[in-house]
Amino acid sequence: MNGRYISENKFRLDEGVDNFQKYLDISWDDTIKMCNSVDDMWGYFKQILLTGMNEFIPRSKHSLKNSKKKFPPFTSELKT
Repeated sequence: MNGRYISENKFRLDEGVDNFQKYLDISWDDTIKMCNSVDDMWGYFKQILLTGMNEFIPRSKHSLKNSKKKFPPFTSELKT
């Protein structure tokens, strides 16, 4: 963070979806057979998902202004 702006690196979900869907078109039953627990299945699924996203879905940087909203000071009428 550089004070005024925060740079975020986000997935551009409007691009690369077709290739990502093809990547995920696998035999899930065969894929999770080698897992011994639900936690193993989740970890393996997550690994496949993130690998595909990093390979096929482009990222873009967005700069978000990191500013606090400035409100006018209270008037004497509002304080009472």
